[in-house]
Amino acid sequence: MKNPSGSSFPTTNPAATDHTAKYTVTVPAGTSFARFATFDADVAAGTDVDMFVYKGGTTTLVGSSTGGTAQEQVDLVGPAAGTYDIYVDMFALGSGATEQVITENDWLLGSAAANNLTIAPATQPVTNGKSASVRTTWSALPAGARYLARLTYSGNATPYANTTLTLNL
Repeated sequence: MKNPSGSSFPTTNPAATDHTAKYTVTVPAGTSFARFATFDADVAAGTDVDMFVYKGGTTTLVGSSTGGTAQEQVDLVGPAAGTYDIYVDMFALGSGATEQVITENDWLLGSAAANNLTIAPATQPVTNGKSASVRTTWSALPAGARYLARLTYSGNATPYANTTLTLNL
């Protein structure tokens, strides 16, 4: 992408331009959690992008992230199945850069375990308002990728909290 606008993204009329990339992601039925993200580590220092997520083919904005860097993230809990259009708008290029490739990363989690994350202890009694510790161990993950997991805490089979974990290998 090039020619950063330095101005606000037109949220009511999103479109791909030379400084805005459009990505379309299909979210299957049964997805419990979706994350769309960009990372500072993937771009020149000083690059600033913003992210806008729409229901596919519409102007219905479902999430946005507009921080002052290229580290942007939109999370959707229990998203409806279908397509989503992700617009990444370049607000500013890093010093000395004239163009920048921006990678949109996405993770779509179902409700079934992938069996590559172990949690110990698997169960434990807890007290409301007190902290509890768990140990997580990832296995069988190829290097050179980013991974996402979502832990769900429940009591009497009723979920009441979640923790999202990321791993960069």
